[in-house]
Amino acid sequence: VFLGVENIYDANLRGMRKHSSEDLARRAIESLHDAGITTLAGIISGNPDDTEETIRGNIRWFKDYPVDAVMPQFITPYPGTSSREELLKEGLVVNKGGMNNKYGGWSTYNGEFAHCKTKSGLMPEEIERIVYEEIQAFNGITTTKNFLAGNLNFPKNNPKHFLVWVITESIPSALVDIKEIGKSSATRATLERRRKIAM
Repeated sequence: VFLGVENIYDANLRGMRKHSSEDLARRAIESLHDAGITTLAGIISGNPDDTEETIRGNIRWFKDYPVDAVMPQFITPYPGTSSREELLKEGLVVNKGGMNNKYGGWSTYNGEFAHCKTKSGLMPEEIERIVYEEIQAFNGITTTKNFLAGNLNFPKNNPKHFLVWVITESIPSALVDIKEIGKSSATRATLERRRKIAM
């Protein structure tokens, strides 16, 4: 199940007009896990009211819950939406689209890239770096702990697919990480951005 948790902070949920809460997210995750259902939790970062602390806290919150994976996405000011108009009015949209610009223009309007700055002054590249750091830590530490403790449903439900994922995704990713030892997280996040743009 893809579970759109989106955020655990009430202010961000209100800003996204989401009728949810931290408690509802917790209960949904625990119910899905108890039923043996593989759960991919979706979150949205780069909200207007986000700070470095809230972005990190939103991802770290999942350390205490048995989700199989966390999929981060970013606020995207899609044309024709009221959220785009609001973000433009507040002067927060940095990548306004177009065929090409420093941030990739329309080609990066897919949820995987940050396009807006926050009211606290975080720029898109900083937001992406923070999310990159937290997801790397989550995937490396939390997922491993949950796997060893038998708390992940994906390996239990799909042992063949899990093995394929380890061979095709996890090992190559670990090799890239080893190759990039010594590079700053900002550099690694930039390389990850380029990789995603090239896909």
